[in-house]
Amino acid sequence: MVRRDRAGTLDKRRIQSLTPDFADSFSAALTLDSLRLWLASHFLYCALLFSMTRSRLISLLFVVGAVIALIMFVKKDVVFKEYFGDETYKLFLQFCLITVVGGLVSTVFGELKHEQELRETRRESIRQFHGKALCAYNRAKKVRRLLPVKAFVGDPDRPLVVMADYRAMMIELEDVQLEFESMKREVGIAKNLFSNVQNLEKSLNEMEKYLCAVLHEFERTRFSANNDKVHISELPRLSDFVGERFVADFSAPYDKVEAAFLRLILR
Repeated sequence: MVRRDRAGTLDKRRIQSLTPDFADSFSAALTLDSLRLWLASHFLYCALLFSMTRSRLISLLFVVGAVIALIMFVKKDVVFKEYFGDETYKLFLQFCLITVVGGLVSTVFGELKHEQELRETRRESIRQFHGKALCAYNRAKKVRRLLPVKAFVGDPDRPLVVMADYRAMMIELEDVQLEFESMKREVGIAKNLFSNVQNLEKSLNEMEKYLCAVLHEFERTRFSANNDKVHISELPRLSDFVGERFVADFSAPYDKVEAAFLRLILR
């Protein structure tokens, strides 16, 4: 042990004679343990590198370093006590304990807060997407209801379709179709946001294709210069759109979309 004089100070000559022996024993003791700890710490670093932000990673590595230092001080307590003295060793050990415990608590609460923020951000994105889908669906229903009022004349059971009003309604419907096309593409890209919902992209695709069929029929229709009206029997897709087929081919897929959004928001 390091000798002290009557005043309680360390014997400098004893320290000088102890230093070479301490260096040799300390190096030999730490070689294998240091290699193991180095490998463990670098493995942890590589595992977390791609899933953490830089600030969170730095905080975690600082805590890991403190844990490593604490382990070494506890395992080699005899060597450190001889070199630093009992009081200095105890003070440093207390400091390491406070650092490790405080760092771990801070890291855990920081991670929990970060996860909560991510969930709230995700829910808000889903709510906005849901509002966009609901708005597009209601616009399609509005076009469907206005078509017989604005574009149909004659017998209600076998009406004639007025070209100018028919064109205006189809322009409005084309905007709706583009909205569903955009949403379908977003779902395909943001798979991490909608990964736990099955058939969402499929349902949006069914709705978008249904509107495309109605619009393609409009694009193929040719009105004569002398006659600005055409019988609805010549427009079977339009007849289905204002008829009962709309419920099965458009509303039913949207019900699946609505259910998927509710599951995502409430999860």
